[in-house]
Amino acid sequence: MALRTLLDTADLPAQPLGTDAPRLSKSRLVNALQCDRRLWLAVHRPELAVIDAATQAVFDSGNRVGEVAREVAAREWGQGELIDVKEPLGWQGGWRRCREALEQARSRGNRVVLFEAPFIAPDFAVIADIVVCQPDGEIWLIEVKSSTKLDGKPYLDDATFQADAMARCGFRPEKVFVRLIDTSFVYPGGGDYRGLFRDEDVTAAVNERLPLVDGFVARSRAVAGGSEPQVRPGEHCSTPYDCPFRTHCDAWQAAIDGPPPEYPVDLLARRNVGRVSALERSQISQRGWVDVRDLPDGFLADPRTQDIARAIRTGQAWIAPGLRTALRSLPYPRFHFDFETINPAVPIWAGTRPYQQVPFQWSCHVEHADGRLDHHDFLDVSGADPRQECARQLADLMGGLGGCVLVYFQPFEEMRLRELARDLPHLATGIQRVIAKLRDLLPIVRAHYYHPDQQGSYSIKALLPTVVPELDYAGLEEVRDGGGAQRAYLELIDPTTEEARRASLRSNLRAYCERDTQAMVELVRRLSA
Repeated sequence: MALRTLLDTADLPAQPLGTDAPRLSKSRLVNALQCDRRLWLAVHRPELAVIDAATQAVFDSGNRVGEVAREVAAREWGQGELIDVKEPLGWQGGWRRCREALEQARSRGNRVVLFEAPFIAPDFAVIADIVVCQPDGEIWLIEVKSSTKLDGKPYLDDATFQADAMARCGFRPEKVFVRLIDTSFVYPGGGDYRGLFRDEDVTAAVNERLPLVDGFVARSRAVAGGSEPQVRPGEHCSTPYDCPFRTHCDAWQAAIDGPPPEYPVDLLARRNVGRVSALERSQISQRGWVDVRDLPDGFLADPRTQDIARAIRTGQAWIAPGLRTALRSLPYPRFHFDFETINPAVPIWAGTRPYQQVPFQWSCHVEHADGRLDHHDFLDVSGADPRQECARQLADLMGGLGGCVLVYFQPFEEMRLRELARDLPHLATGIQRVIAKLRDLLPIVRAHYYHPDQQGSYSIKALLPTVVPELDYAGLEEVRDGGGAQRAYLELIDPTTEEARRASLRSNLRAYCERDTQAMVELVRRLSA
């Protein structure tokens, strides 16, 4: 099911409403845009939602953006009142305070700025990020987002629901803005985030959608008040947001259809894996082939894709001629290198931009021609800008003559190095020497190797167990991926974190980053043996 918008659901007939149809929130209406089943589960079975650490990190980032948006708005207008619908006010008390503040501002000709302002309409309720009543009585609605652009998310419909609820409550906004992150902003430091945001005036687009809300709300109330919709999982489960109920829906589908194929045909067409032509896709669909092992040997035209399919059928790794030669030709000393970075929406350090990838850690295993292996690493734990010392130490270690710097997916590391050279011109010469020696292991492996257990992925975490099974990430404590490293680092530099916890975080971060470069060493050794 494709993503819906108000404009393409407005003609759907509303079902009869029962008196017990639950009140909707703006968030649940946004759920309904994505999937009827997501709406129903959010209302009736919220305990089935799976909120993983990565999703929680997104929520935390959004909360931080909201905090800063309130600080900026309070500076902009010289005032601001946060209305908390938690106890003791509650929703009803919060709405009474919101209405009172707006009515007083109108009667007195004052400006009032409200944050997290609740509005309870007859059929649904919303919390508006920022509401401004201007001295002339004009109401502005400002919806704050941590995104950098409007495209790809239902922000217009989101703002429309809020504007509609406000209008039903007697406070229809004359202007509606979506406040987005401005990536051209460079943080000057000192907590001054003026300029972090830019406003998109979406008043016209919202007004166009407002007449459609009644029908959509009625339909959503009917869905929420009925039985659980039987919607099959599909692309809508991750568009525009990952659905927290995916596990529940996948289990439901598996109970009906049986378990999914072990090696689904579409993994051959994934990025960096294989090539399947449109004609081949059509033939696969017509013949009902769902598992790669269903494909006859020789069916696929692309030789490498055929080799991968054959590896899946036989259960044996495919190793192309030339792999050992390509790996053995890499010059010594070999600097097996990996960054860890943090890219906060709200910049932490002066001179950085929103979402800029800032390296805070690296690991490097230095392999010599005689087999000696040295390990070096860097981890900033001070909370200060880590770039200066990070760049200086890596340039000192790897910027000399000879050898190569091995990375896994060069575009990422190279871009970070170029940014460091740009931001730290006094260290640029040494950094440029490192860049000149970069060699990417990923395309070498991708061109010559595939194991069925990779399941269509060439990430180092998918590859490592197929080559060096005794060296994986499962045994690491707490930090097992890049997202976990970012979360651990933010906790580590939080001044409120206790020292015992900080020591544990330092140890876990170092172990994880070291595992990344140790993995590269062992992959090269095993595959070139």
